[in-house]
Order: sequence, then structure tokens, then C-alpha cells
Amino acid sequence: MEFAVVSVVAALLLGGIAELGRVWSAAVVLQAAARDAGRAAATTPTDRRVATATARATSSASTWFPSAQLNIAVANTTGASGEPLVSVQLTGTLPLLFGSMILPTGNGTVQIQRGAVFRDELTQWNPS
Repeated sequence: MEFAVVSVVAALLLGGIAELGRVWSAAVVLQAAARDAGRAAATTPTDRRVATATARATSSASTWFPSAQLNIAVANTTGASGEPLVSVQLTGTLPLLFGSMILPTGNGTVQIQRGAVFRDELTQWNPS
């Protein structure tokens, strides 16, 4: 009787640890992909910026996120001092190993969002 209770608790604990490790690893990969895409976008001409950042992010995040499960947003913005910036936001959908048995997400997936902002290296900026 005790073994049945302890084994179920131990299995849930081990499954949760494995699931948390997968999600953590995927988040690290997604952050690296956002930085890589942001760096590429900041040094690419405006007309090719979205395509370049999308290709770089898709390539960098492909170990965890197929392109169908990865959303990429690239935007040109300005900073507080008026400097031109490039922002890249990635959202990846990761299917869980154990569905929602351990992590109650509802649909058996978890969404991870990461982003990066870089100064636009190709736009002329004259600080006042």
C-alpha cells in the first residue's frame, strides 16, 4: 500500500522535473533565437529586415520549435533619446510531454515569449 502511494508521488515528481527542464531549455533556446534575429535585423537594410530576422529566428529555434509553432514580430521603434531601435518578439508553442496531467495548462501546450531590442545600425541618428 505504501509503495503504491510513494511510487505515484515519485513518478509525478520526476515527470514534473523533466517537464520543467524541457520548458526551461526551450525558453533559453527561444531567447538566444530572439537575440540572434535582433542582431541580424539591426544590421540588415529595412526592406529585407523582416525576412532576414524571420529566417534567422526560425533557424536558431528549430531545435524546439517547428516554424508552424513559432510566431515572429519585428518592429522599428525609437528609444527614450530618439535613437532608432529594432525590436524582435518571438512566441513559441511547446507541446508538453505529459499533456496537462502535471502542468494544468488546459490544452497540453505552453507558450513561451521572449524578445530582444537592438540599436538600428543602419539608420542615421543625430542626438540633439
